[in-house]
Amino acid sequence: MPNLPDSIQNLKICLVTDWLTNLGGGEKVLKAISDLFPEAPIYTTVVDKKNIGALAGREIHTSFLQRIPGASNNHQKLLPMLPQAIESLDVSKYDLVLSFSSAIAKSIKTHKNQTHICYIHTPARYAWEPGFDTRVESLPKLLRPMAYRTLKRIKKWDYETRNRPDLYIANSSTTAGRVKEYYGLGSTVLYPPVETDKFSKPLHIDKTLPTSFYLALGRMVPYKKFPLMAQAFAKISDKKIVIAGDGPEFDQVKNMAENHDNIQLLGRVSEEELASLYSQARAFLLPQKEDAGITQLEAFACGTPVIAWKRGGVLDVLEEGVNGVFFEEQSIEGILKGIDKFEKIEQKFSSEEIKETAQKYDIKKFQKNYLDIVESHLKK
Repeated sequence: MPNLPDSIQNLKICLVTDWLTNLGGGEKVLKAISDLFPEAPIYTTVVDKKNIGALAGREIHTSFLQRIPGASNNHQKLLPMLPQAIESLDVSKYDLVLSFSSAIAKSIKTHKNQTHICYIHTPARYAWEPGFDTRVESLPKLLRPMAYRTLKRIKKWDYETRNRPDLYIANSSTTAGRVKEYYGLGSTVLYPPVETDKFSKPLHIDKTLPTSFYLALGRMVPYKKFPLMAQAFAKISDKKIVIAGDGPEFDQVKNMAENHDNIQLLGRVSEEELASLYSQARAFLLPQKEDAGITQLEAFACGTPVIAWKRGGVLDVLEEGVNGVFFEEQSIEGILKGIDKFEKIEQKFSSEEIKETAQKYDIKKFQKNYLDIVESHLKK
């Protein structure tokens, strides 16, 4: 782990995040930075300590929302109160405020003598790109106008509080573009980290898996396009796909896979199983647009090439013909063309060369680069 610069060692530091209710990619970034500052408390709107792993052992301060029964499992339903909740957190006694935001954390209130640096995963998608999230459309018709008015109000608040951070660190060039488009502000790009050691070490062979398969994994939510992948493989019975993960669309994907022996669903898997899956797969499929994305880095760290839709954060890390290939259309035909494109050059990929491309995103390098950025922007 990198040593803290002298200019940071004696500062009072706190970390701020939107909410802490599960362990996703954003939480992995938070964990990587919290390891640099083990004494720094974490401020957030709500927490569910059962689902956040080692972060549960940290000093965590929550907002008034935590007192609402069930809030930690339903924080998104409390959307109208989230701006007030983040602004209610008092971090005035700290010299350095480090926020990690995909929604509201960037709007924590600070004063002129503090330095506030925000690692931004994306400006609030539900406010700026309401079509991206289908949950409003799934509401009863009578409730939709109120929901859209709420989103409009939060968008206005999000824009008005855009200058609260002294610096934005964007998790990808795609996110940096959104920060510029929505806020009119620049940012420094620092791609999320991967624990290369965890994925590159020799792994056991899972003999229950097919001998040759493609892999898809993650939370089964609409934008990740798991049903689309199942539909694609339903058309190519001679090729196999293993799908790991769970979520709202799990039953839909399960029903689609029932009559197709080449589609295997595993449900949620452990970190150890995850590494084994990556290492045994022919290639990892990524048909969605992610703001950044760590799964492709995990695949690279295992020496596994990636077949990705040519959008989003993967553009920063996938090198065509070196660690994967792109396809142009987010459709069944697009996925099939991507697989065909990959198979034509599959023998050219080198597992060791692919692993090497993951090294530049290793967690230790990420931590050092983050510290360098923070140090260079401290208020004197």
